[in-house]
Amino acid sequence: MEAAKEEFLKEFGEDYGYPNGPKSIDDIRATEFKRLDQNGIVYLDHAGATLYSELQMEAIFKDLTSSVYGNPRILLFKKKKRLFISLLQLGIMLVLLHHVSRFISLIKVLVGYIITLMGLLLLIAAGTDLGD
Repeated sequence: MEAAKEEFLKEFGEDYGYPNGPKSIDDIRATEFKRLDQNGIVYLDHAGATLYSELQMEAIFKDLTSSVYGNPRILLFKKKKRLFISLLQLGIMLVLLHHVSRFISLIKVLVGYIITLMGLLLLIAAGTDLGD
């Protein structure tokens, strides 16, 4: 495989990997994607999926083990989060008020139609001879 890589680099070496980057593509693969070499995997980058690096996984692990995610009420114990919770609750109230006011407007329209319909039925009944 080394002979094939050397032949490839002779032709495309200037464009291979990240030529102006702080690390070469081989260094990145060796440090951030060790599992590829450990499992003998050939991976074509951006062929429908992107691999996550070990650095990304370490950062996610650190975040998940040092933060609390879940019920937002738990954040009330953190002073910095109180404003966030207050704004979140205000936002929820505004959304609910918006929908309630739209519902009330709909009720007013429906009551108007019902009153108009009842008046129309009374006019029809008043002008209709139903007999004795």
